Amino acid sequence: TATLPLAKRKLMTKSVLWLLGLLLLAAVGVAGYKININMQVADYLQQAETRLTDEKLLAPPMDNADYFFNQVLLLEPNNMAAQAGLQRVIAARAAASIKLAKLRLANMQLTSPPDDNALFYFQQALALTADNQQAQNGLLQIAEIYLEQAKAAYASREFSKALEDINSGLLAYPEDPQLLAMAREHAAYVERATRVTHQAAPVAKSTAPPARAK
Repeated sequence: TATLPLAKRKLMTKSVLWLLGLLLLAAVGVAGYKININMQVADYLQQAETRLTDEKLLAPPMDNADYFFNQVLLLEPNNMAAQAGLQRVIAARAAASIKLAKLRLANMQLTSPPDDNALFYFQQALALTADNQQAQNGLLQIAEIYLEQAKAAYASREFSKALEDINSGLLAYPEDPQLLAMAREHAAYVERATRVTHQAAPVAKSTAPPARAK
C-alpha cells in the first residue's frame, strides 16, 4: 500500500484531533449542564422542605412548598422526591382544613359565615383527600346537629326554621335517610299540624249581653 504523503497525514491527524476536541467539549458541556441541573434540583428541594416545615404550602406566591416542588418537576419530571413532596403538601393542606373545620364546629359555625365555616372546611379536606375519615365524620356530625335542631323546631312549631335546618343538614350529608324523609314529608306535616291546631281551637264565646225583649 502506498504511503500517504506527510502533509496529508498531518491534515488527517489534525482533523481527528479537532473532532476529538469537539466531542470532549460536548461531553464537558453535557456534564456541566447535568451538574447544574442537579445543583438546581437540590436547591429547589431544600427550599421546598423549608417552606413545608414553615407551613407555607401555597403562599406567598412563587415562594412556597408547592411552587418549589413543581419547579423540580419542570427540570426532572420523574423526580420521586418532588412527587412525594407534592403529596405531603396536599396532606398538610387537608390537615389544616380539618383543624379549621373543628374550630368552627366547636363555635357552632356550621354553614356560616360563607367560606369560613365547618361545612366549607370539611368539604375542602375531602376535595384534597377523598378518603379523609375525619372530614367524613365531621360532615356526619353537622348533619346530626341539624337533624336535632329540626326536630326541636317542629316541636316548637317553627316550621320554616325546621325546613332550613333540614336543608342545611342535607348540604353536609345529602344521603341522610332521616333528613331526606323529613324533607319529603315537611309540607304534609305542616298541613296536618295546622289542621289539628284549627280543630282543637275553642270556639270564642260572645261576651255581648243578651238582647232585651221589647
